[in-house]
Amino acid sequence: MHKKIYILIYKVLFVVIISTFIISCSLFRATMNSPFKTVVINDPGEIYSSYGLSENESAKQKILDKGISNELLKDIITYSEESSWPALMQTLDSRLKNREKIMNVKARLVTSFDDICILVIPAKENKHLPVGLRLKKDFYILINCDAIYYEE
Repeated sequence: MHKKIYILIYKVLFVVIISTFIISCSLFRATMNSPFKTVVINDPGEIYSSYGLSENESAKQKILDKGISNELLKDIITYSEESSWPALMQTLDSRLKNREKIMNVKARLVTSFDDICILVIPAKENKHLPVGLRLKKDFYILINCDAIYYEE
C-alpha cells in the first residue's frame, strides 16, 4: 500500500516539475522575443564615452548574468566605443552642443548593471535624424540610468 502511494507521489511530482519547466521555457522565449523597451535619452552628457567594457571582466559577467548572449555582448563591446558612433556623438562637446537632437534619437534599453544602462540605437528607427547623428548599422551606448526614461 505504501509503495503505491510513493509511486503516485513521485508521478505527481514529476508532472509538476515538467509542467513548471515547460511554462518557464515559454515565458523565457516570450521575454527574449519581445523587443527592447523604448527609452528617451534625457541627458546626453551622462553617456559614457569610453567605459572600457572590453577590459572590465566584472561588468561583462554582470551583463551575461542578465541573459545577454555572448554574441550580443561582443557587438555591444565593439559598437559602444565613440569611434563607432555618428560624428555628432563622438565627443562630449559635440553631444552637449547637439543635446536636443540627441534627445530625439530612438533608443532601446538592452539591459543594465550597476546603474549603467546599455542602449541600442537602431539604424532603421533613426533615419529621420540629421546625417551626423545616424549610421547605417546599429550602435550601442552606455549611459547613467538616471539620464533616461521610458517612452510612454
